[in-house]
Amino acid sequence: MVIATLAALFLIFGGSKMPFSQPLDVTTKQVKAFVQDEARRDRALAILKQMEEVGKENQKERKAFEKTLDKLGARRGATMEEFQAANAAFEPQETSAVEKSFALRFQLKDTLTREEWSKVFPPPAPAAR
Repeated sequence: MVIATLAALFLIFGGSKMPFSQPLDVTTKQVKAFVQDEARRDRALAILKQMEEVGKENQKERKAFEKTLDKLGARRGATMEEFQAANAAFEPQETSAVEKSFALRFQLKDTLTREEWSKVFPPPAPAAR
């Protein structure tokens, strides 16, 4: 569950060289360039801002979780139960961030037209052979 959650956040918030994702700053530039209707552009930019805030908050929570794991990992006597308890405390926060991100993604989809979506999120170029 944790791995799937982390993978989903990675894909949503960018930081990837994978062709099916792009960072939020690129998406923001694309929205500014291709969404002509001012009201929808403003709405899309507000959604992207929310996505950024969710990502930043999640990063803070993840760093705190990593510190907890570092402390446990440094203790030779740390038990599996201690690691599981730390994960159990972190997992609801991570799941909440993913759910918020997915909801915001669908709000963005509903805000943009099909044509705007295809310009903001262009399909990846075919791989060179």
